[in-house]
Amino acid sequence: MNTSERLGVISGSAERKSEHLRWITRGFFLLLLALSISFQIVPQTAYAASTITPDGTYNFGGTLGIDGSGGGGTTAAGFATLGDNKFVVSNRFMNGDLPSPTALWSNDQVVGGAIGSLTIKAAGTKVQTFTFNNLGISTYENVGQSLESITVVLYDIGGSVISTLTSGTGKVINLSNSVSQLGTLINSGAAYNINNVASLKLTWHYNNITVAPSNLNIENITISNVKAAAWTASASAATLTPVAGVDDAVTLTVKNSSGSTDTGFSGARNVTVTGYAGAPDGSYGSFNGTTLSASTSTISVNFTNGVAVPNLKLNKVASQTIGFSVAGVDTPATNTLSLTPTAGSAASMALTTDIIAPASNGGTFAQQPAVTLRDAYGNVRVNDTTTSVTVSRKDAGTWMLTGTATKTASAGVVTFT
Repeated sequence: MNTSERLGVISGSAERKSEHLRWITRGFFLLLLALSISFQIVPQTAYAASTITPDGTYNFGGTLGIDGSGGGGTTAAGFATLGDNKFVVSNRFMNGDLPSPTALWSNDQVVGGAIGSLTIKAAGTKVQTFTFNNLGISTYENVGQSLESITVVLYDIGGSVISTLTSGTGKVINLSNSVSQLGTLINSGAAYNINNVASLKLTWHYNNITVAPSNLNIENITISNVKAAAWTASASAATLTPVAGVDDAVTLTVKNSSGSTDTGFSGARNVTVTGYAGAPDGSYGSFNGTTLSASTSTISVNFTNGVAVPNLKLNKVASQTIGFSVAGVDTPATNTLSLTPTAGSAASMALTTDIIAPASNGGTFAQQPAVTLRDAYGNVRVNDTTTSVTVSRKDAGTWMLTGTATKTASAGVVTFT
C-alpha cells in the first residue's frame, strides 16, 4: 500500500511530500530498530500479545493470520488470528508498518471521510474474558489529523453490550504519531475498569473528509483479570434415584484450564442431553423445563459464574446413563450420570390376568385375577408392597363373590385367591 492509500484523497504534491516523509521516517525507525537489537532494549510496560497473558498492556505485534483464520470466513465480517491465538481481529487489517510496527491498521478502509471499524475478540482458549482498562491509538501523520468521533462498544461472551464508551460526535480529538490512550482522550484522563469483556468494537471518523480510516493505528490494549477459556465441564445430581417425572436438580460446573470454576462463563448456553429412554406411555421427561425428544435434545441453560443448576425429569423407571455436552467449552462432554428412577404414585391399574370361569357353578375360578399398579407414565410400581386393592361384583346378579376380596400388592402386582 502506498501513502495515498493510507491518507485517502490528497493532491499530487502532498502525496510526494508524504511519501518522502514516510521513507525518512522508515529509515529513522530502522536505525532505532537496529540500535534496539544491538543493545537488547526491551519495553517495560507493553507485552507482545503473542507471548503472555498477565494483567498489562499488549501491543498487536506478532504473526497476523490470513483472513478467516480466526473464524467467520474471508469477508470483512470475518476474523484473523493474532500471535499465539489469544485474540482474533477483524479481517483486512495489517501490522508491521513503520513507524508503528506493532500496531494494527486497515488496508481496506481507504476511502476518505468514511467511518472506520475494528473488532477485537478474545480467541476463546487462552483468553475468554478480561477487564477492559484502556486502548492506545495513534495516527499515521504526526500533525494535522484529528478525529471527529471515536466509540468503543464492549460485549460479554454472549454478545450482549456491557458498556459503550464514546466521545460523541462533532468533536476535535487531536492525535499524533505518538500513542494516546482512550481514557486520556475521552474520559478526563482516567482509565476504565469494565469487567467480563469478551470482545470490543472500535469505530472512528476523521474530521478531514479527505483522510481515510486506514490512517488510524491501533497500538495497544490494557487489560486485567484475564480468565482462561472454559476447559472442562462436570455434572452431578441431587439424587441418583429420583422419582419418575419429578425434578432432579443437576449441577453443571465449567472449569478453566487451571482447574478452577470459570467465573467468566455466564449467560445462556446450549446443553445437549443424551442417554435417556422412553416410558411406557411414550414420554421421556424434561430438562430445564423443556420436554425431551427422542434420542437427544439440545436445550438452552443459563450459567452464572460457571455454574448452572437445571432440573432433569426422567419418566421411565429403568437405569439410564445420562450425558451432557455444554457448548462453548473446550472439552464439552461432562462425566455421565447413572440414574435409576423409581415409580411415582399409583395412577392406574390394569387387569393383567383375567379370570377363567369355574368348572361348575359355585366352584373356584379356574384362573384367579391379578391387577398391576402403574404410575402416571405407565411404569409398574415394582417397589409397591403396601397398596391394597379390593375386588367386588360389577353387575347386580344373584351370584355371590367369595374368597379373599382384598389383597396387598407385591412388587406392584395384586393377585387374588
